[in-house]
Amino acid sequence: MGENITATYLEQFRSAVADHPGVLPVTGAQRRFLTIRRLARDVPPLLVPLYFRFPRGAVDPDLLRAAAARLAARHPVLRTRFDTAADLPVQRLTEPRGAVHRVTAGPGETTDGALRRALRSWSPDGPPLRLFLAAAEAEPELETLAVVVDHAACDEQSLGLITEGLGRAYRERTDPREVLAATGASDAEAYRDAVERQLAVERAASGPGSLAHWAGRLAELVPTGVAARRAAADPGRADAVAGLLRYRRPAPAEEAGIALFPAVLGATAAAVTAVTGVAGAAGAPGGATPSVGYPWGGRPPGAAPVLGCFLNTVLCVAPCGADPDDLTDRWWDDLDHADTPLDEVLRLARLRGPARHALFDALVAQEDATRRPPLELGGVEGLETHREALALQTPLAVAVTRGATDLLVRLGWQPGLVDRAAAHSGFDALRSTLAAHLDRSPDPCAPAP
Repeated sequence: MGENITATYLEQFRSAVADHPGVLPVTGAQRRFLTIRRLARDVPPLLVPLYFRFPRGAVDPDLLRAAAARLAARHPVLRTRFDTAADLPVQRLTEPRGAVHRVTAGPGETTDGALRRALRSWSPDGPPLRLFLAAAEAEPELETLAVVVDHAACDEQSLGLITEGLGRAYRERTDPREVLAATGASDAEAYRDAVERQLAVERAASGPGSLAHWAGRLAELVPTGVAARRAAADPGRADAVAGLLRYRRPAPAEEAGIALFPAVLGATAAAVTAVTGVAGAAGAPGGATPSVGYPWGGRPPGAAPVLGCFLNTVLCVAPCGADPDDLTDRWWDDLDHADTPLDEVLRLARLRGPARHALFDALVAQEDATRRPPLELGGVEGLETHREALALQTPLAVAVTRGATDLLVRLGWQPGLVDRAAAHSGFDALRSTLAAHLDRSPDPCAPAP
């Protein structure tokens, strides 16, 4: 048996599945997504949606369907079916398909409501990429195109490939079968190679040195109690629409004294602290230390820039009130061990007791929209919009999108786990702490005026 989770998975795959035609292993992130899906059937699949507004009638559903099929022919992960073989999570290559669904809002229903209804019915058996064209009577001249990808097939680096590739494929008239015949075998081999390289990186990062680092971080963690609310929650609320607050602020200058992402981590920790009402300062008697998770990744060294899911969820133990420079140093130390699969960190957490089993108080996502080409279909550029999330993985979630001149900052929360008043307190702390970190103002945990 292998010396860690990744090694064990690889040994079992190679002995029982590797000779199955068209069957590929999964990355650590994919393995986790699929295991959760299999064991927690009441939790909807985790999806990555992008929303674009177009003039009504500007998008041709038939052309869009063909374009999605062409895109899937070029990117193996978009024509995989996530499955099990010999009781192992795997991905099976299938024929490319384009899935476009018309969504019409009912009487009194908004476009947002109609899209939420459509996404709730998402079946894991369909293609990983699906497109939804939604319209409502209240907006007679507009419709919204939702480009939705199963998270097991997509990370942030993939989004630009999808928007750019979908627009290009919309202009083409090549039969998807011709695309597949021309480059399908080489594309599949490049994708398999990237997955195997990713697994090799994860296996190497599961050794004693990395595990000792994460054991040290877990030893620092004093649970706030927020994460435990998720474990005790009513499963029937798993699909409740998340609350959402948002604001914009100027993007930091390049010469800012602290990197943007650790500033966001510190601000998220302050939001958790405000929600719980716990002092949370490092070393405070009876204080608690927020735990924040964030996706981090990139293609493994030597791999082709394929579309797929090559990320990990990394633990950040971020005491509210930590000096910004100290927080940055801690973050850099964590990045040295960021390839350790989350499954390994969770195994360490379980050994330390149930209070640390529900690990994350909040999740943070950051994206740079300036690196993502706009979605242009038939000469019309869609206006990207942001909608409320259908469900969250943690009680709180923070998303930061960097535009050309500003940051869009959003705080989401799970109804039933966090009440609205507490969420607003967390939002105030998020705003004031982010400003303090980015502008290097004093007292980063001071409440907003």
